[in-house]
Amino acid sequence: MNMPAIIPTGELKSSDLPPVHATWRRLSLFALSFDPKEIGSYGERAVQLINAKRTCSLAELRAHLYVEQRRWNHFGREPDKDTLIVLHQVLEWLRASLQL
Repeated sequence: MNMPAIIPTGELKSSDLPPVHATWRRLSLFALSFDPKEIGSYGERAVQLINAKRTCSLAELRAHLYVEQRRWNHFGREPDKDTLIVLHQVLEWLRASLQL
């Protein structure tokens, strides 16, 4: 998988997001467009996807996607159905936040 270009969160547009029910590959590529240096101390909380909330900042939501991409890549397989449901929800929160 080629690494996608980093998209700074301040420059993120709705058109950068994958479709609503994106495949794991599409979601994964988008997740890798995040620079984890943006999250600072939030990184520790981003490790647990359960900490993702609608009220998280754009950078925090992206951090959750990034951490999950790295985690499942480490496992060498695609996420389970329940994880994908949550990841798609995070994607929708990102979309809603960008449209405000």
